[in-house]
Amino acid sequence: MTTLSTLRNTIAVATITENSIDSAAAIPLITANQDRDNKSYNYDGTLAVNTGDKRLYMARAGTFGTFDMYVKTAPAGAALNVQINKNGSSIGTGTIADGATSGTGQALSPTSFSAGDYLTVDITQIGSSTAGEDLYINFRIAG
Repeated sequence: MTTLSTLRNTIAVATITENSIDSAAAIPLITANQDRDNKSYNYDGTLAVNTGDKRLYMARAGTFGTFDMYVKTAPAGAALNVQINKNGSSIGTGTIADGATSGTGQALSPTSFSAGDYLTVDITQIGSSTAGEDLYINFRIAG
């Protein structure tokens, strides 16, 4: 019989027979660059240029990975642009191209954060002939 147990992001595998237990091997579940958590932001309805006041608080210290943006209705005539702020200071921008419904693999800098830090999202451009609708942003936490 083989058993599995998990402890602190590893999985231990051991084979148990009638008279013995083979030593367990710890296999990491999460590598250094792999996502551990996600934080999500959403803006429902037709987008409007605004300074974001919705705060996404970080419960622990860590490192941001990339982030992805999605909209239900694509911006037309111009791209959708946002500015990502940590504790009120810009740490990056995100874009969904004119006519597209997603912009993926976008980066932030600096990437480290502390427990209690927070993100806000400023919408700086929404499209020119048609505004995007229903914005969703997924921030990956890598460490």
